[in-house]
Amino acid sequence: MSAFKENCQKVEKFLMEGFKYSCRKRDINFFTIKKGSTIVHVFIQDYDEKDSLVCCRAYVVYGAELSYKLLKQLLLMNSEDLRFGKFGIDKNGYIILDQVMLGNTLDREELMSTVKEICMVADELDNELINQYGGKTALECFIEENKQ
Repeated sequence: MSAFKENCQKVEKFLMEGFKYSCRKRDINFFTIKKGSTIVHVFIQDYDEKDSLVCCRAYVVYGAELSYKLLKQLLLMNSEDLRFGKFGIDKNGYIILDQVMLGNTLDREELMSTVKEICMVADELDNELINQYGGKTALECFIEENKQ
């Protein structure tokens, strides 16, 4: 069995045991966990012939004014406040929080700690960022998109 498939199975087992009621399997390599006003995406992708990457990503806010002040705040949080993950902005303008791990060495504790931390930080910060810089929670945007 390939490293990719093995890591997909391992991640699925850990997530389904650790987040029984909030985890949904979307594909062989894609899972979502809902926490408050955020949804965390966990996906596995090939890295090389012997390993894969496991990415834990929260889409936090969409439509915020990407001002110097906001970007500086996110960079400072990256360097001073976060235990897991780093803030970024994706090509669609979402403020994201993500952490990437190697699949072969990933254990249950590392995955659970990462997902819990990403969930907590994203859920706590989305409203704070919206109050200061505008926009909507990513969850609100996803719900609106699915209504159309």
